[in-house]
Amino acid sequence: MFSHQDSAYFLLRNPSDAVTLWLALDAVDEENGAISYVRGSHLHGLRPHVASGVLGFSRSLADWGEADAAMSAVQRAAPGDLLMHHGLTIHSAGANNSATRYRRAIGMIYFSATAEVDEAAKAAYHEKLYKDLQQKGRI
Repeated sequence: MFSHQDSAYFLLRNPSDAVTLWLALDAVDEENGAISYVRGSHLHGLRPHVASGVLGFSRSLADWGEADAAMSAVQRAAPGDLLMHHGLTIHSAGANNSATRYRRAIGMIYFSATAEVDEAAKAAYHEKLYKDLQQKGRI
């Protein structure tokens, strides 16, 4: 399970200018990968992230610790439930360990009207990610 903040991917000049919405299409619980949120984490800024080594999920918190785990809460969802979190909210989802259940959802991301992408940071991130994946034979 890789905890992260979505704003680490968005590369906005103000990481608070984003919100993620996650619409559950299936019932989701601990067995099939419910989302776990760290309470209050959106109030403490963007934390350092490192490469996760997982294709399609390239970053995870560099400094995840016991205090984060203690503040984590699992959020179960029913079909049609809409979960929403701030771009700085630390969260993760477990693996789908069910042989018979799906964990389908629709994700949406919204930036504020004043949000600005840091184009230099974005280009540097994509270049490093591409090189890393290429070296590992993943792409």
